[in-house]
Amino acid sequence: IIRMLPASAGTVYMVGSTRNSNLGDVIGNGGNDFWAVKMDGITGNIIWFSKAYGGSRDDNCYHAMVDDNDDLVLLGDALSDNGDVLGNFFSRSYWAVKLNGSTGAKTWSTRGFGGSKSEDFSGAGLNGYFARSGWITSNGDIIISGVTHSSDNDVISYKGADDLFTVRLNGNTGNPVWVSKAIGG
Repeated sequence: IIRMLPASAGTVYMVGSTRNSNLGDVIGNGGNDFWAVKMDGITGNIIWFSKAYGGSRDDNCYHAMVDDNDDLVLLGDALSDNGDVLGNFFSRSYWAVKLNGSTGAKTWSTRGFGGSKSEDFSGAGLNGYFARSGWITSNGDIIISGVTHSSDNDVISYKGADDLFTVRLNGNTGNPVWVSKAIGG
């Protein structure tokens, strides 16, 4: 679990990644997968736990947010190009999944955003000082920011080393509204 978030009516989301063997409550796709649990914060009873979301390789959840509808947005990076990851450039790319707050069912998942080298949403960066970030706008869109090392595909104007790379997603569909050029030096 990487984060706990308050939700409506005293409930709590717990989010992170799981590496499972399909032997317990979690059925995954292989490697690490995004995973979430919604719990009653007063009684401790589990309201729902999600299936594990990802593909056959490591897909790691590093950040989460709750929107105005109490839906849960999971952010991180994906190495997979199959399963729930709708496409990738065969590198570690930004990835997002939105879950229905009432049921835990997937509302949408995105393709991987980035290029043929690594996009780092974990906050490590090459020099260890870049922060990961996600934000829900006033109209419900989702903005994802992190570090890129790519100079192709979605990444335009890469300057070198750890450049800032930002994507805005439509909050209802998960489709990109815009993808920023790389900013750095």
